[in-house]
Amino acid sequence: HKPSSAEAVLAITEASHRHPQSRSELLAELSATSVELVLQGRIAIPAVYWDGALGQLEVDVIRKCGFIFQSYEVAYWWFEMFEMLRKLFVVGVLVFVYTGTAA
Repeated sequence: HKPSSAEAVLAITEASHRHPQSRSELLAELSATSVELVLQGRIAIPAVYWDGALGQLEVDVIRKCGFIFQSYEVAYWWFEMFEMLRKLFVVGVLVFVYTGTAA
């Protein structure tokens, strides 16, 4: 029986409570468990670059939906924080503008 992700996390937690570990030992154990979960397919790591190297399916997705993500540049990841704050502000303003309504 393969352990579930929750069981794996529980096993790590129990192991860390059984005996004191140094920070480096705990990080090594966490890293090993993370790799194991990725290999089992329980944790997925999304692709950062869409270049068609994964085959025809990826090429088709790029052709059909590439306009959504092709202009994204990894170097400007921090801009996403500003975008999320802007969206939070817009939603927050609606709460005060429509006070007392169901919407």
